[in-house]
Amino acid sequence: MPDSDMTAAEHRAFDEALKRIAECSRRRAAVLDLSRLGLTRLPPKIGQLAKLAELNLAHNRLTSLSPEVGQLVSLTRLDLSNNCLAALPPEFGQLASLTLLYLSNNPLLVLPPELGLLANLTRLDLSHTALRELPAELGQLASLTRLDLSHNRLGALPPELGQLAGLIRLYLSNNMLDAVPGELGQLANLTRLYLSDNKLGAVPAALGELTKLTVLDLTNNLLGALPPELGQLVNLIELNLDNNQLSSLPAELGQLARLTVLRLTGNRLTVLPERLAELEALEKLFLHDNPALQLSPAVLGPDPRQLPTPRVAAPKSILEYYFSRQAGRTRPLNEVKLILVGASGAGKTSIVHAMRDLPFREREDSTAGIALCDLTMDGSDGQPVTAHVWDCSGQPISHLLHPFFFTPRNLYVVVLSGRDHHEREDAEYWLRFIQEFGSDDQGQGPPVIVALNQWNLTGCRPEVERGRLRERFPFIRGFVEMDCKVKKGVAALKAALFRELERMPWVREPFPEEWDAVRHALATGASRSQPLSEADYRAVCIEHAVKDEGQQNYLAEILHHLVPLSMSPTIPAGTMRRCSSPSG
Repeated sequence: MPDSDMTAAEHRAFDEALKRIAECSRRRAAVLDLSRLGLTRLPPKIGQLAKLAELNLAHNRLTSLSPEVGQLVSLTRLDLSNNCLAALPPEFGQLASLTLLYLSNNPLLVLPPELGLLANLTRLDLSHTALRELPAELGQLASLTRLDLSHNRLGALPPELGQLAGLIRLYLSNNMLDAVPGELGQLANLTRLYLSDNKLGAVPAALGELTKLTVLDLTNNLLGALPPELGQLVNLIELNLDNNQLSSLPAELGQLARLTVLRLTGNRLTVLPERLAELEALEKLFLHDNPALQLSPAVLGPDPRQLPTPRVAAPKSILEYYFSRQAGRTRPLNEVKLILVGASGAGKTSIVHAMRDLPFREREDSTAGIALCDLTMDGSDGQPVTAHVWDCSGQPISHLLHPFFFTPRNLYVVVLSGRDHHEREDAEYWLRFIQEFGSDDQGQGPPVIVALNQWNLTGCRPEVERGRLRERFPFIRGFVEMDCKVKKGVAALKAALFRELERMPWVREPFPEEWDAVRHALATGASRSQPLSEADYRAVCIEHAVKDEGQQNYLAEILHHLVPLSMSPTIPAGTMRRCSSPSG
């Protein structure tokens, strides 16, 4: 009978359960569904269903079970998930026929040792409970093939789990484990082992004995090293080591001949073992967020943590790039595009000439379109950096052309003159222009030096509110007062530019020989009258062994950041010219 302290809703749920139990008894049915009734108590009459094989009590509000449950000796499947059970009655041990037991999403604090008497149990789900420890008797469940202990508070595992010889899948993710017993290596039939989101500082070498293992997930732990014995997992298909503290990998991982997925995002890797190149079956390799490897995002492919990845970079291409660099088959790029903008007559061309140590010309013709030349700057490490200088026309009709060439990886000089007393408006105009078309995906503007030109010329000294401009455009790196006729500020401008070059990591980015060959081939064919199509570009890449589409795209991006190619469809004919000088 229902208790007197039950609410009206609880009475209705209890009465409905009694009704269904009676109907099941009358029909001698083998299946009874009492899920989602809002039950807080289970009618003791449930014990009369001696022939019941399946009982569903999921999604109720049960806080305890009547001991009569132990009378269901024919029960093979019991679902108690999503209730409020804090404990199980010892009578559970009498359910000798039980094969499937679901207890997930209950606030279970302890398990009765009698659970170990369920000799026929094949699947046990104890996920999302409050368990802090496990009874050693779980090791007696000889028929168990799947055990889910994820999302608990387990700080340790009983070594008796190693006795579960039939276990195929073991879920231990999202616990508080700082170690796992070596006895897990005795689980000879285990194919999947999930240990993510724990506090593991190491894993035992005995895991290498799990030769049937196909998936090993160790994501989000504190692993500083891996035992070389993991190389014995000859059937491993997926190895997930994201978000650990690994600085190196054992060379023996190269023995995992069937490995198709290797995840190493968010570690501290400084070097990769050469034997990784032997993983012929590898289809996915994620090495993102290992800055010491110096692998660019485009080489690695899209970051799987940020967006769906319709394209995955070929592991072979990633490793070839990395090992070619290790073998000295790359060189630092040591190049950057330097763009000068400003109003017509502000003195951009004079500044370019001054930086190149060319004579000052009193009347310099206005630039039409864009004038191109190279400027070599000595690097702090003795390696010179080539700045590809783009002197952009200040004529308004050409301004719409400029954004085609603005990128976040460029270095900019805004040239101002007070000759027409529009320097404040010009500063706002060009800085907004750069901000809109040169910022990165996060809205971060590229480095800009503001050259205050014709400083010594009467009536031409540009006056601007430097503090306000810097507050409005925080990507301004400095102001340089210049007068090219007397060489004022030329050295200061070079120093400011060099300081920014040292802060731009892609300037020193490793450039593989194969990429250089593609670039040379494109430059050799740059005189062609027709723009280079995408198909033709990719064909040139493939011809020079750059076969990965991601690397092809990245190389195209680098070239766009650096050099003008007449094959580009964005550059109208006749808008570019080389600077006039033998050294240009």
